[in-house]
Amino acid sequence: MSTSSLISQLMQVERVPQTQLQSKVTTQQKVQSAFQGINTKLASSSPPPTTC
Repeated sequence: MSTSSLISQLMQVERVPQTQLQSKVTTQQKVQSAFQGINTKLASSSPPPTTC
């Protein structure tokens, strides 16, 4: 195994936590976007509540 290959593999292993975190961020952004869409639809489809 060459030194450059070893270094490349080590760097790939070091990137795993960052890659996993980026995946979680992307997933959470999609969830947030979905909730914002639901919120928008609910806000536009129902009249404001009335108080008695």
